Amino acid sequence: MIHAVLREHPQVEMPRHEMWDFADPNYSPGSAEAMRPRFTDECAVRRGFRAASYLGQPEVPQRLASDLGTPDVVFTLRDPVRRAVSAWFWYMRLGRVPVKPVDVAFRQLLESDLTGPEWVHGRQILEWGLYARHLQHWLSYFPREKIHPVLDIGLQSDPDRTIFALYEALGLDSGFTPTAHHRRYNPGVYSYHRVRWLRLRLRCVPPDDDGVRRPRRPERLIP
Repeated sequence: MIHAVLREHPQVEMPRHEMWDFADPNYSPGSAEAMRPRFTDECAVRRGFRAASYLGQPEVPQRLASDLGTPDVVFTLRDPVRRAVSAWFWYMRLGRVPVKPVDVAFRQLLESDLTGPEWVHGRQILEWGLYARHLQHWLSYFPREKIHPVLDIGLQSDPDRTIFALYEALGLDSGFTPTAHHRRYNPGVYSYHRVRWLRLRLRCVPPDDDGVRRPRRPERLIP
């Protein structure tokens, strides 16, 4: 949702898709220069990009600080349990974790020393919910005033107030009224039967450049 309401603001330029340059295993200093052609709006007050998992990737803040100085960073913090459950179903769909009931899988992860390749992403799901640890790491590279945590509970209970406060913190016109937050985002799939079917269907999808198969949305036809 935050990505959508920032993109909607007339003073902001943000690409539609996520940008993983600073988490790329083949990252090299100066990646910011390669990103410049993706931004073309000369009138934009703010330019930014989205990368959903940057918070929990320890190499990213140093790379960002090295290439971009100290940009403002916005993190949406969802209830860690809900986030973990959602991520488990998503990773099951992608074939990265076993198809298991989430309560059984998490109990095994918490009570056992599971080290097989099928559990690597499962441990990652739990570790990425340790927000305090990750934010403390980011504070080693960024001043506190440059880090803007946005609580998902605030987006649910009082979205207008939460969004306007973010606009103001980023130096944007807080008089602009967005509409993107009224849509439903990432509803998820929480049926084990449907997850199994989507997992099988994914085998027919060609992999991306990094070799990973990802679900694709049908392209909209514009007359």
